[in-house]
Amino acid sequence: MATKIYTLPNIEIPEAFYKLREQAKCHLQSPSEYATGLDVINNTNLMYFSNTQKAEFWTLKGIFLAKLNLVSKASEAFATAGLIDTGLAKAWAAWGQFNDKLFKEQPKEIKFGKPPGDLQSKAAQAIRATMVAEGRLIPLEE
Repeated sequence: MATKIYTLPNIEIPEAFYKLREQAKCHLQSPSEYATGLDVINNTNLMYFSNTQKAEFWTLKGIFLAKLNLVSKASEAFATAGLIDTGLAKAWAAWGQFNDKLFKEQPKEIKFGKPPGDLQSKAAQAIRATMVAEGRLIPLEE
């Protein structure tokens, strides 16, 4: 269905963005539709969209990947969204919620001194992402 948008001759970029975003979000309503929603995002050519719009798609991708329990890929998608548009609060908030959920699911698994990727790191990422989303912290430039 996402490919049909490109066959419409006079559709404006913002309209295409809203249509695709809402179409993808509809698939979040049912666990059996998560893979379909991810396909909508993966089959969308982001070349025509603004950085903010691209970051929103990457955030949605992270949400779908998290719902599909593809934790590593979800984290990468959220990180990409944050890098594309460092000012998009909903991207930082979604990443913070994602990391907070991971931390809450396994709070006793914290092991100090482990490299990034352990739950302590995820907790720190959740806190940092939430603070960025709330405007209390400026994202680090890497």
